[in-house]
Amino acid sequence: DLPQIITVDDYRPLLVSEVYDRNGVKIGEFFREKRILAPYEQIPEHLVQAFISAEDSSFFEHDGLNFIAIFRAMVANIRAGRKVQGGSTITQQVARSLLLSSEKTYTRKIKEAVLARRMEDHLSKKEIMYLYLNQIYLGQGAYGVGAAAEIYFRKPVQELTVAESALLAGLPQAPSRYSPIYNPSSAKARQRYVLTRMAEEGYITQADAETNINTPLQVYVRKNYKEEAPYFIETVRQLLVEKLGEVEVLDKGIKVYTGLDINKQREAQLQVQNSLRDLDKRQGFRGPTNNIIDAEEVAKFLLDTRDKLLDELSPVRVIQPDGSIDDKGPLNLTGKNENGETLPSLPDYVNIDQIIDGVVTDVNDEWGLVTVRFAEGKGLIDIESMEWARKPDPKKSSQWDKIDKPSLALKKGDIIQVRPIAKTFRSSRVDKMLSELKQKKGKNYERPETLPEFDEFAELLLEQEPVAQGSLISFDQNTEDVLAMVGGYDFEKSEFNRTLQAARQTGSAFKAIVYASAMDKNYTPATPILDAPVVFEEEKQVDEGQENVDPEITKWKPSNHGKKFSGEVLFRNALIKSMNIPTVKIIEDIGVDWVEQYARRLDIFSPLNHDFTLALGSSGVTLYEMTKAFSIFGRLGKALHPILIQKVENNSGQQIHDKITLDERFAKELTPLHEEFEKKRQAILAGLEPEQNEGSTTPGADQPNASD
Repeated sequence: DLPQIITVDDYRPLLVSEVYDRNGVKIGEFFREKRILAPYEQIPEHLVQAFISAEDSSFFEHDGLNFIAIFRAMVANIRAGRKVQGGSTITQQVARSLLLSSEKTYTRKIKEAVLARRMEDHLSKKEIMYLYLNQIYLGQGAYGVGAAAEIYFRKPVQELTVAESALLAGLPQAPSRYSPIYNPSSAKARQRYVLTRMAEEGYITQADAETNINTPLQVYVRKNYKEEAPYFIETVRQLLVEKLGEVEVLDKGIKVYTGLDINKQREAQLQVQNSLRDLDKRQGFRGPTNNIIDAEEVAKFLLDTRDKLLDELSPVRVIQPDGSIDDKGPLNLTGKNENGETLPSLPDYVNIDQIIDGVVTDVNDEWGLVTVRFAEGKGLIDIESMEWARKPDPKKSSQWDKIDKPSLALKKGDIIQVRPIAKTFRSSRVDKMLSELKQKKGKNYERPETLPEFDEFAELLLEQEPVAQGSLISFDQNTEDVLAMVGGYDFEKSEFNRTLQAARQTGSAFKAIVYASAMDKNYTPATPILDAPVVFEEEKQVDEGQENVDPEITKWKPSNHGKKFSGEVLFRNALIKSMNIPTVKIIEDIGVDWVEQYARRLDIFSPLNHDFTLALGSSGVTLYEMTKAFSIFGRLGKALHPILIQKVENNSGQQIHDKITLDERFAKELTPLHEEFEKKRQAILAGLEPEQNEGSTTPGADQPNASD
């Protein structure tokens, strides 16, 4: 019951599918196994030689099995009491990887040996090596040398050096143990072994081996692109799986081209995050995340913070010939490193407006300043910029409830978030205090010892991670492309896409739909509307069996902002000023059902309140629905169908699918609504009363007229 031997033409490995923005920038990947198929012609000869030297030195001589190697491995393992050496040939490894399970049994080993012999009969050595180098797992999620070259060295496989090839060839035996990312010393030792074996096999000279051993090795610790549009990418994945199936999306190496603009996406993400932070500050300061006083703990915190910032800035690590990695000395609280060098106020790896963690080292109420250390930098927070940092109290307004001393919010040792806004601290408030002190002291003036030297400190703002959430979506009015999509503050902490899934009350934004629907009922900008107090009464329905109970009367009295009334106003002025009562009177006149039908015609599919409060935005609607509806106004009545995907190509470059719109994401919700709308429209045209139609039913021309 042995499986059939595959040919190179039969080889269908799992590949990586890639997603691109409108300018060809890669913005995402989908895969089960990270693999970039490398044709044999593109694989350097020294890479093949490195793997042969490390894994199977007699590869070109044996016929699938190497009995000497098997016996040698068996003896070594018996002596060690555990498996320390393998005897499998490269052909056996290919047979195991492609045709057999990973179970460790004698039966599988026998099958593996038989299949290896058969493979040697059916495939050339070159074909076996091609399968091996594309199938082997090399750590960090990399399957095959193509993916490994990109992940570790950010280069195509054909550009790998001898030193880099030797490092990769040392990985198959134990990818984690010899990982250059997590175990650089072991990785270097293994590379040294492979280079030595290459010299012993005659592939390189001993001098070449020594040169490559003594060459620092630059490796990358993370992927070569940032996933800067995670909510968008996840939406793309969901739609593709629905259209093409999971196998096609995750395994086949398709190319997905979208209309997203990654530059606009970055700006959108930044604006959402900044807006949420500003909103969050108005709620007050929730306090530091931790407090540490011990000097060693503080030094470790600063060192860890620096390493984290460096990791984010530079993905490169340089492995030295001895297996060590370049690193900077530990920090202390004197503002100098271990070599006695004064540290800059803002290190070159910290950007202006970058949110970073810091530790409070001094709180100075006298001058209203907070001193903060972060990584290798230091800065000051002015009380004027942290007046918002009161304790949260929903009963108090942030406009009036402010702090006037930094000690009311912070103390020494507090771990906080800060944002540098200038490399050098400046404060007009402190300058004024100094000026007054100079006038008072006259010739006896000396700069107070308690006041830091501003030139040595960066200017910082106190920050905190917001608990509120927000979203943003942007469409190109001309091409209909989705340009940017931000579904929340941080995708890693919440994958819930608030752009498409969160229904929030629209408030006054819904008034535009009310006024637009009214203009389809013969209202004009000059139509007069009375802005005067009004009260609506409604009888609450009596439950079955309680017919003798008097019905409860509920009252609703809408009001304008400021509780003021303007008497008779024009339609256009009521819209411009977003007046509540005229809007309610419009919906009273044209009917709730009419407005609801109009909203449905604009593809608003969320449930809508079937009462007059609908006019003031009492219903929960998604941002996607509202943005799409408003796009119709900007397109002069022409509906917009947001394009998520421009086209999809297979691994050979052939187009397998054309445009996919976001409408298709909501087809299940939209189709019944369109059918319901058409049913009501046909009933009205036939002069019939639609079911549950409480609005006006004037036939024909009075129907909502939003264009498709």
